[in-house]
Amino acid sequence: MFNFFYNQDPWSKKGIIFTKQFKHSILLTILNNLAFKFSMPISDKYIFSGPQKLTNSLLKIFREEKVKYNEEHYKNSYIISYGVFGKKVLKNLKKKDFTSKKVLIGPLIPKENFNELFEEAKKYKNIKIVCASELMKDLLIELSNNKLENNNFSIIPCPVKVREKRGERNFNNQKALIYFKKRKNEELIKIQDYLDQVDIQYKTFTYGDYKNQDLLKEALKCSFGIILDKSESQGIAIQELMGTNLPLFVIDYQKNEYFNLDNFIFSSVPYWSDKCGDKIYDIKDFEEKIDLFIKNIKSYSPGDFIEENLSSEIIRKKFIQEFQ
Repeated sequence: MFNFFYNQDPWSKKGIIFTKQFKHSILLTILNNLAFKFSMPISDKYIFSGPQKLTNSLLKIFREEKVKYNEEHYKNSYIISYGVFGKKVLKNLKKKDFTSKKVLIGPLIPKENFNELFEEAKKYKNIKIVCASELMKDLLIELSNNKLENNNFSIIPCPVKVREKRGERNFNNQKALIYFKKRKNEELIKIQDYLDQVDIQYKTFTYGDYKNQDLLKEALKCSFGIILDKSESQGIAIQELMGTNLPLFVIDYQKNEYFNLDNFIFSSVPYWSDKCGDKIYDIKDFEEKIDLFIKNIKSYSPGDFIEENLSSEIIRKKFIQEFQ
């Protein structure tokens, strides 16, 4: 049905022979190289970056489709990243009968390559830029100075697994999971101090300092989660928490220092609905709003939201629709 072009550049690194941490081991490098050679997904417990999780998840859902890896066999092509590798692939696709082909590119696009890709999408109507969320699509339209429009883009996020159905969680256990990523320490301390005052147990997971399987195991033991994160293009880790059906209380962050656009509204949770929980925009409102959230905790069903919007089947259908 389509060709899937990807490589390991976004996450590859040389491993260390003698180390206690598998994530830095040469054994993991060997495992990744073998998986890449045979275009096979690996276990999620051996994945330590967002780009690799995205690629691995797509390899899983493509197993049952007619997909060729890193070679041109079909008219349709999906190039997951647009750096040196992606540019080379696109150049090769252009060599023969290019306008008859459909090409999706993204969402792994370095900022320095935005303008070049914008020009390609503007010139060739058969190219679409893949974004992980509506928020990212709107951002890229603004960064293109509105030279691009909605029809230049395709919204295809990373699929997320639903690990627990609605109604299976024990809400009698008042325990919180705190997900902390690149926010101010004083904000985290304010949250922890309040939970201590009201005798709610909690466990804090700091970005870059935990194993993903530990995060998800803990989510199944907790009655709710608190998200203290900066803005995200998709927010896979947060969505995996939703996939455990964990109600979330989010202190949303609407800026992004990397892009530095004063008038653009970002978010810690680009995918969100009232099913998922509640959110505030200022840490000052935390104590007032968290109590009401806890009282309503049984009314939330984030697992349903993930199943309806981000499940493997939903994402698989998006690709099929794009290439019809």
